[in-house]
Amino acid sequence: ALVLPDKKTLETAPAEVEGLHEPAVITPVVAPDTISPSVIAVEAINMNVFYIGVENPITVAAPGYDCAELSVRLLGPGTLTALGDCRYNVVATVPGELGIAVFSKKNGLEKELGVKMYRVKRIPAEPAVVFGQNNNAPKANVPAVVAPPPAPAEFARPPVEFEPLPAEIPSPTVAVAASKMNVFYVGVNNPITVAVPGYNCGELELRLSGGNGTLYPLGDCRYFVRVSKPGIINVEVFTRKHKKEVQLGVQTFRAKWIPDPEPYLADFSQRNTVSQADIRSMMSQKLEAVIENFDYDNEQCSILQYTLAIREENADVVEYVIRDNKIPEAVLDRLEALPVGSVIYILEPHAKCPGDSAPRVLGDLVFNVVP
Repeated sequence: ALVLPDKKTLETAPAEVEGLHEPAVITPVVAPDTISPSVIAVEAINMNVFYIGVENPITVAAPGYDCAELSVRLLGPGTLTALGDCRYNVVATVPGELGIAVFSKKNGLEKELGVKMYRVKRIPAEPAVVFGQNNNAPKANVPAVVAPPPAPAEFARPPVEFEPLPAEIPSPTVAVAASKMNVFYVGVNNPITVAVPGYNCGELELRLSGGNGTLYPLGDCRYFVRVSKPGIINVEVFTRKHKKEVQLGVQTFRAKWIPDPEPYLADFSQRNTVSQADIRSMMSQKLEAVIENFDYDNEQCSILQYTLAIREENADVVEYVIRDNKIPEAVLDRLEALPVGSVIYILEPHAKCPGDSAPRVLGDLVFNVVP
């Protein structure tokens, strides 16, 4: 949990709710003299992640301390490399959780200032190589053989850049950031938790500004945010003192569409061949639209329809439009009888994702029939 200062006592953020993680620090606004300046912590879901086997840059900031007065330790399996100027690279080795602990060194004494926990995940598997284009293929958009792409650029994240705060604005005791990941996704419930030391939940009011969004209170300083289109959304936190409304802080989030999913057919999507014995088992599975590392378990894309094409050697291509994501038994019988050397195509899957006004067309899957 982040360690946050308060004029009375130090209070930590509300107890972690399942699916929610440590709050991200947002910029506070100085309140009138009658109200102690506060530090706001607003937490967004599923953004505190380290990936295994790559350098995950972090920057540590502890107002009142310069970099030479800080020491950082890793709580869990992995390595921590100092880069200077309060910047570090973290290399994680196993999935799970990893902590970043920050300490001060003053007057010969060491004091823990705060700890931030991160989830550790594996980098998503590279897309399968798709079978090459054939002159007799049923559609021109069957992709040619391509080499596996390099790991996505998002895993080579640059160090975080923090905007400087005016000198008169108090800062949190410790702020540790892995990347600029303050994102709301369109059409899904985006959970946030708000924590303001010195104020209980009943004294806080939240509003959204800067875009089309709706706020749903859940109690205990927890909320769902739903946005209807991409853009910038501001979460503004207020309190009332002496019958006057005072803004305590603002956190800015980016609103984005849900990423494009990939077609997935059981465990066969990572291949470009299927044995005769496995054809019926494979094609009896429902085609799925899967987004790697998208942790909104209850907010998934669904397949509306796709074209199933069959090409046998020395024969015309036969196509079927598959709706309701279920292949009829008669078509399964035809597939099961395909000879070696035939090709099965799953073409132009249409998927609907939360927040979409129209279906998305996904990539194709191609399978060569082998003995």
